[in-house]
Amino acid sequence: MKVYDFIGTLLFKNKLFKHIRQKVSHIFPLKRLERGFKNVNANMRKRLLLMSDELSMVSSLVAFARRFLRSALSTSLPSVEMTRGKVGLGSLDRLEVTFGKPAVPHSAKARRALKPYSLHLIPLNYLKPYTIYLTALNVLFCVCLAHARQSSSPEAAHGVALSTDSIKPLQIGDTIPEALWHMPLQTVKAGQEGSTTVKLNDYRGKLIILDFWATWCTACVAAMPDLHQLQAKFETELKVLSVTYEPSDKARQFLENNKLLQDLNIGSITDDNMLKKYFYHKLIPHCVWIDQKGVVRATTRPDAVNAINVSRIIDNQIVGLKMKRDVDAAKPLFLKGDLLVSNKVKHHSIFIEETYLGLPVGPKIHRDNNGAAVGLALCNTPLLGIYDYLARKLFAGKGILYSSKDRYIAARDTLGLGMVYTISLSADTVADMNRVYKNMLNEVNRYSGWKGMIEKRKRSCYVLRHIAEEPSFLSGTDSLKMNTFFKSKPGDAVRLKGYPIKYLVAGINSFVFGRSDDLLVDATGIEGPVDLTLQLEPDNVERLITQLKRYNLTVTKEEIETDVFVIRKSDL
Repeated sequence: MKVYDFIGTLLFKNKLFKHIRQKVSHIFPLKRLERGFKNVNANMRKRLLLMSDELSMVSSLVAFARRFLRSALSTSLPSVEMTRGKVGLGSLDRLEVTFGKPAVPHSAKARRALKPYSLHLIPLNYLKPYTIYLTALNVLFCVCLAHARQSSSPEAAHGVALSTDSIKPLQIGDTIPEALWHMPLQTVKAGQEGSTTVKLNDYRGKLIILDFWATWCTACVAAMPDLHQLQAKFETELKVLSVTYEPSDKARQFLENNKLLQDLNIGSITDDNMLKKYFYHKLIPHCVWIDQKGVVRATTRPDAVNAINVSRIIDNQIVGLKMKRDVDAAKPLFLKGDLLVSNKVKHHSIFIEETYLGLPVGPKIHRDNNGAAVGLALCNTPLLGIYDYLARKLFAGKGILYSSKDRYIAARDTLGLGMVYTISLSADTVADMNRVYKNMLNEVNRYSGWKGMIEKRKRSCYVLRHIAEEPSFLSGTDSLKMNTFFKSKPGDAVRLKGYPIKYLVAGINSFVFGRSDDLLVDATGIEGPVDLTLQLEPDNVERLITQLKRYNLTVTKEEIETDVFVIRKSDL
């Protein structure tokens, strides 16, 4: 039984304290006090893991007494919010409180004193029954906690006080602290009921690799069989510990039922909220290497965990591992400390070639402390993907839905467009993200060796026009939106309701012309949301024309000038 559950049971359930509860129940709402105890109890679980000596116990109890008194009073007296109290055991004479609503006074004198929305120093004789009971309760808590400590297991007594708020993430080259070696870690295993506990100290002297994973992470799961085989190969010299923040039941069921893992009898540390603080990371999979001397040697992806690298670490050789250092992509990349919060940085940009392991894949908006957008990062993205993303945003500024058919690559050698890059651009303030997209396009054009821009070009395409005076298929602005173009199968009816007609054009280009180079262009001039239902088939233009004719819409093939995003080599 947890120490705090044990104490709560004694105070509020045990017959030993029944007579005390009966004496004070007529003046003190015990249910509210118990609720306050549970609130503080939950907070204490986060802050106090294990007790090692009387000093840590007493210091924690002092903090507990303050929080308990504050929580209990604010819970039992809803009109009173504690702001500061002298709650040292030697100075329980006066309390400073703030009143949100008029309290229910016990006397006329108190009624005059307890005015709403003001600060007062209240003599404790007004709250004497409460404070006497709470003081007694704190003493009982001390006794119960001391008793629980004396009867606790040797493992708990060997531990130390750990606070998740005070944990400093370990860096490469740091030594594992003694507290972490002896911290109990809950583990589960496929085919095994319940959970057990292990400690890093159980594997001291071996190379330890912590493999952080989750059930939803396909890359994590794909790497686990290879790590399991490596563990078997270096059985006496290596220990691979899988670690997840997810609950034990979920992890166990996944390990038992996943086709890739169910026959490997893999175990995992679960419910983790401590190791991830010691070994900070934002992306998984994430592997931490701890050598035989307890030194953090590296943080990598699982593909770096192979027999060659493991052998070299075990033999204390220098290994050129590609490190994974996670970066917060929501902030301007690689700005730290004062520069990150300084308003003096008027412009910041960075352009990286090749994959950076500590960043995610795709776009990430930079935001300041107030949540306002101040820039953009496109992380670990092929150059063609960067150009397509920026073109889509720039076309959207013109009211056009961009697709790959609006792009033209004016070069035969396109291998460079598959190279992976990361680009980040931010400013002190951004009034318009469209300016960020334009500036980022200029940066890519300047440093990538390629150049992308919107140009007017004549091309043969299908043109959509409306031949009636007023369209009969407009929908109300308050109608329910619906777009089934990308959910329907060939032959199904597709519905577009509540969206502008440009969404109809984009849907047709994908659904009907998706396997050809043909393109439909909007020339209707219709504004506002529409409501249409069409029966379409891929590559069937005649059926498209017939379906649109019911809404007085025509489709003709013409040579017209359209916006095209052109990508060419810089030297062309």
